[in-house]
Order: sequence, then structure tokens, then C-alpha cells
Amino acid sequence: MIELPDLAVGGLAVGTLSALALGGGLLRSRRQLTRQRTETDALRSRLDGALQTLTAEVEHLAAQRVPATARQLAHPHVTVPGPLRPHTAGTPLGIALEGVLLGLRAELSAQRTRIDAAAQAGMRGATREIQAALYRLQDALRQLQQRYDDPELAQTLFQLDHENEQSLRRAQVAAVVCGAWVGLAREESHLVDAVTRGQSRPAGYHRVKVHNHLETGT
Repeated sequence: MIELPDLAVGGLAVGTLSALALGGGLLRSRRQLTRQRTETDALRSRLDGALQTLTAEVEHLAAQRVPATARQLAHPHVTVPGPLRPHTAGTPLGIALEGVLLGLRAELSAQRTRIDAAAQAGMRGATREIQAALYRLQDALRQLQQRYDDPELAQTLFQLDHENEQSLRRAQVAAVVCGAWVGLAREESHLVDAVTRGQSRPAGYHRVKVHNHLETGT
């Protein structure tokens, strides 16, 4: 028969072992919790650093890189700065930021093309109106030249007709630059005829002298 003191000693031993086991488990749990807190703090610190980097790069993109990209389309000598932190290049963040600039360039180029096309169309319409008015003026001047025989008036009308012809040429050049059809094209033109007709085109036409030394039929 087991005596009470032996039972007490056995119970105390079991209790001690249980306490030690529980204490060891608590200690391990505390160490694990401490380690998890340390890892969590490190991850939070890395996340804060990444957020700060992202914020700084986006601010740099908006303040420096986007305006420089827009200016570069009109002024190719403008240099677009790279990322704020050089090591960002090639990373997913750097690639995403470059994608923003590429998209901006594509959209600005397309917008510029549309604006240029609209401006050219408007300019072609304006030059057509100007040319029509100048042709009407040309007809009126020639009618006046045929109607009046006064030498002084004839000289004045001739000068006005020449200035009108110059204005017509300038309007035609502007229209062609904006994509309009060049106009009547002749397959063959004799050199002498071309030079003679072109003699009246320059502003100082009276200073131009043509000396034709070619024989008839040459």
C-alpha cells in the first residue's frame, strides 16, 4: 500500500514536470512571437521604404520627366532625365514609369498629327479663297489695261498686275506646302519659253534680261 507522503512526492514531481514543460512551451512561444514581431517590423520598414521610393519617383516623373518628354517632341535637343534613383531602372517600377513616358509620347505625337492635319486643311481652304479673289482681281486689271490707253495708267496697271501675280504665287506655294495639288503640269516646255515666262516672276523683274542665242527650231 502506497503511503501518503509517497503520493505527495509523486504528485509534486508530476506537477513540477508539467510546470517545466509549460514554461518551456511559453518560452518558445514568446521567442517565436518576438521573432515574428521583428520580421513584421522589418517588412513594415521595407514597405515604408518602397512607398517612399514610389512616391519620390512619381513626384519626379510629374515634375521633371513628363514636362521634358513633352518639350522633346518640339525640341529634340531636350534631354529627358532618368529615374530619381538610378537603381530603379530595369525594375518593375522603372519599366512602369518608362511605359508612362512612352504612352505620353505616342499620344502627343498623334495629337500633333491631328492638329497639323486640321491646320493644313484650314490653310488650304484659306488659300483657295485668296487665290480665287486674286484671280478675280487679275481679270479686272487686264480689262482695265485693255480699256485705257494712257501710258502712265498702263504702267501703273502693269505694276499692279505684277504684284497680283506675285501674291498668287505665294498663295500657291502656301497651298502646296499644306498638301494642295500643285496645279497644271505641262509635259513639255521649251527652255526659252520657260525663261521668258519666268522673267516676270521675280520682284525686280525689270532688271532681268534674257539673251536668246538659240536659232529657230533648235
